[in-house]
Amino acid sequence: MLSLFAILAPLSLLPQEQAPPSELQVLIDQAEDGATIQLEGRVYETQHAILIEGRRGLTLVGQAGTEIVCLSDWEDVIQLKSSKDITLKGLTAYHKAMPEACSGGVVSAEYCRDVRIEDCELNGCGICGVLAHCVRGLEIVGNEIHHNSFVGMQLQRCEEVVLQGNRLHDNKGAIRLTDCLPADATDEQPVHQSDEVYYVVSGKGQFTAGEG
Repeated sequence: MLSLFAILAPLSLLPQEQAPPSELQVLIDQAEDGATIQLEGRVYETQHAILIEGRRGLTLVGQAGTEIVCLSDWEDVIQLKSSKDITLKGLTAYHKAMPEACSGGVVSAEYCRDVRIEDCELNGCGICGVLAHCVRGLEIVGNEIHHNSFVGMQLQRCEEVVLQGNRLHDNKGAIRLTDCLPADATDEQPVHQSDEVYYVVSGKGQFTAGEG
């Protein structure tokens, strides 16, 4: 549990390396694998990226009005690393910095398995709404992704990818895929049906093509 000092002390007055973990990070760290964390509909501020690393079966669900705000302008808001069966649902995530001053992304995932991002609002204020590298079983469904200075999504070397019903707007580019394989790909019919527009750099399967 956070101490009273940790809750009340202005984080900006503490050296960056000594900043206490945020309330949300503590909740995640204390939760057992397989747990579902229900977040209240309010703002959760964090000095650094919310990190989910080496976890299994963790679900983070936001109620209406749940917002995760990262005060660092160069870190991602939420980072998933080397984890399996992780779900983010009903979250609004963004940086506190103005878009032109921010170089971090919103959600990143690397070396993970079975990641689902659903019904979230990923407000860029940075470079990329979803950045995924070497993720197998990636589902990005029903999200609003906007105001990213590079692209809404950047997916690299991901397999079993499902992109469905996402609303992308006011991004510099839509979706950039590099060496990705859609979930319904087969040798005979490697085509992923979706309502999104893709700019495909290279891929193992064929995604719907269009301008980025």
